[in-house]
This record gives sequence, structure tokens and C-alpha cells, in this order.
Amino acid sequence: PKGSVRVREGNGTQYKQIKPTASADDLLPYFGQAEESPNWYMVAWSGRNGYITDNPKYTEVIEK
Repeated sequence: PKGSVRVREGNGTQYKQIKPTASADDLLPYFGQAEESPNWYMVAWSGRNGYITDNPKYTEVIEK
């Protein structure tokens, strides 16, 4: 199901949200998971990098 996701400045809930919620319909290219942040995906959002959780309850990776 489509919904929304919180995009954060860093790889954890302690980091400020770039935007409270982003539409799941927006393209958020997946750049990968860094060793220091295995539970977060780095994405592009509004011309800057951000992070979203990899928790399958909230996020699903779909390959093009």
C-alpha cells in the first residue's frame, strides 16, 4: 500500500526530519545502505540526501 514516509537528515530517529512526510508516489532513488547505518536507506529528496527506515513495516524497495 502507498502512503507516506519520513525523510530524515541522518540515519536515525534522533535526526531532524527534512520534511514531516513525503508522498510514497514521489521518486526516492535508493543509493544504498552504509555500514554505519544498516537499518536506513540513503535517498535523494528535494535536491539533497536524506534517510528513510528500512523497516519492512514502513518501507518496500521496488526495483525498476
